[in-house]
Parts: sequence; C-alpha cells; structure tokens
Amino acid sequence: MVTTQRLFHWADYFLFALSLALTVAIGIGYAIKNRGAKQSAESFLVGNRDLNPFLSGMSYVATYCNAVLIIGAVSEFYYLGVHLLWYAVPFAAGAVYTAIVTIPKIRNTGDLR
Repeated sequence: MVTTQRLFHWADYFLFALSLALTVAIGIGYAIKNRGAKQSAESFLVGNRDLNPFLSGMSYVATYCNAVLIIGAVSEFYYLGVHLLWYAVPFAAGAVYTAIVTIPKIRNTGDLR
C-alpha cells in the first residue's frame, strides 16, 4: 500500500498567496502614487534618494539571503563539511565594502566613478 504525503498545508498556500498579494499591492500603490512623475534611471535605481536607509538595507539583505543560498548552503555543509565556512570570509568582506563604500557613494552622487 502506497501512501501519499501532502507537502503543503492550507496555511502554507495562504501565506504564499498573502505575500504575493502584498507585493502586488505595494507595486500598484507606488505606480498609482507616481503616475504623473517623470521616470528616470535615478528614480528607478536609488528611489530619488528619499528611501529609508533601513528599508534599503533590508532590501539588500533579502537579495543576498535568498532561498537558494539558505537551502544550498545547508546541503553543501552537510555533504562537504564545515571548511566551506571560508567562503563566508570574502562574502562578509564584500558586504562590509558594499555597506561602507559603495552604497554611500551611490546614495550621495548616484555614480560609481
């Protein structure tokens, strides 16, 4: 006798749908709010320099810590061992460099030159 196991519960579907709905609602809200505004590369890339720094930072963290990294890192540690922690050293150095040098330069001048 073969039994099947359901992987998602109704609450999983609900939370997934809720996160998608919130993302779409935020996008539509900003589209309506900025409907008549002139769109430029600066407004797209740095939000006209009026974004909350905390929210900008959380956006970068979400970009770096995606599901592939979380799931992939765990499986790599399991199969290959903890010596993979040395990969975290340049990753951390890059994050510090980005936070200290790159982001302030983009925020202040909008140019990386």
